[in-house]
Amino acid sequence: MVSSVVSANVERLRALLQTPAVRLVLENFLSLSSIHVLGQLAMLVLVPFVTRKLGIEKFGITSFGISFVMIFQFVTVYGFNNSASRKAALHKHDHSYIQRLYSSVSVAKLLLCILAAIAYFTFIFTTPQQQFAAYKGLYAVLFLYVIGESLFPMWLLMGLEEMRFLGILNFISRIAMVIATLLCINSPDDYVLYAGFTTISFLINGILGSGLVLFKLKIRPTMPQFDEIKEVFREGLPVFLSLVSIYTYTSCRIIILGLFADENTIGQYAVGERISNALQIFPVSALITALLPRLTSMYNNDKTRTIHLMKKVQKAILFYGLVLSVPVLFFAPDMITIIANYPYTISIETLRILFVSTIFVLANTVRVQLFIIAGDFKTFSKIHIVWSIIGLLSVTYFTSVYSYSGLAWSISALEACILITTIIVQRLRGESI
Repeated sequence: MVSSVVSANVERLRALLQTPAVRLVLENFLSLSSIHVLGQLAMLVLVPFVTRKLGIEKFGITSFGISFVMIFQFVTVYGFNNSASRKAALHKHDHSYIQRLYSSVSVAKLLLCILAAIAYFTFIFTTPQQQFAAYKGLYAVLFLYVIGESLFPMWLLMGLEEMRFLGILNFISRIAMVIATLLCINSPDDYVLYAGFTTISFLINGILGSGLVLFKLKIRPTMPQFDEIKEVFREGLPVFLSLVSIYTYTSCRIIILGLFADENTIGQYAVGERISNALQIFPVSALITALLPRLTSMYNNDKTRTIHLMKKVQKAILFYGLVLSVPVLFFAPDMITIIANYPYTISIETLRILFVSTIFVLANTVRVQLFIIAGDFKTFSKIHIVWSIIGLLSVTYFTSVYSYSGLAWSISALEACILITTIIVQRLRGESI
């Protein structure tokens, strides 16, 4: 009896895996997982090496610079990874439409990159603040992040469900970065060179990604109409505003801490934050990115079935986070020692506190995506903008009073508030994950 039930379930699973839609999602998930695996392996290899060669202070100022340049990287991302990706997913079989959409978004990203460059270098070369004035060479190199992002067609590959190519591109750039870093970084004076190796990998990704669109996907850019460019800006604006707001309480953490702490504290905090982010992103980010285009198509045809599937995925992700919390909280000192070569007290405490916020983020990972797949970008934006304003004020205040611990705890409280707000809004609308 038991064997027959098991055999039947195995056959159902085999049949499910053979369906084109499931196989495509699985393929995209595995490809994106390879990206994150490589990224985390690179971190595990490089963090102890870099902190030893550069010293925790230079590692801290480099981490501060990366956080700052990410502001301008977000400008070029705009809201295209959600808004334009959604349109690509809905029209993936219309090659002419995809070609026009790619052209419009590419011109829009180019314009944003130019504006970002003007603002970025004007600030870097005119500000008297020590964190910037003493490290102009570092910040000039870091801007390659922004150029690479403006070239990389992440939104299009997501929408067309062609994420398998991302694994190949990422493998090439990551391996090149790791090898170059291990061979060439020898002293604290090499911190600009280390930043250069990191950012060039993004530039390589951008160039290879553009070539992939032209030669593999056979998409030929044309000169878009002004109204088409205006339209992609208009549709992406709500998501862009929400992404900017999200950034103010996520990637801006190190910048805020840098206003009140020394380079040693920044470096130790950055180690704990990087590990926490890695645990939060992998493998959840790969799964969500792989599923999002498919869920968008499903939602237009069958809302009930889509929400049912999203509930199952959300429960699985939350379970993953809760299971992972036990070893993280108990073995944080060992993790920090292995990765950073030293049991930094600030890194250990930061990792433990930020993993509390990770649980809240994982509990909202799929739930909040319901706004995106339904095309309700305004609600998604309003939730994050309101809480980001409150969060920015609270994060700044508690960081100024309690340093890195105040920063980490205020981030955790903020993520809890966003989760609760999302649940309340969805239940009031009768569509709850």
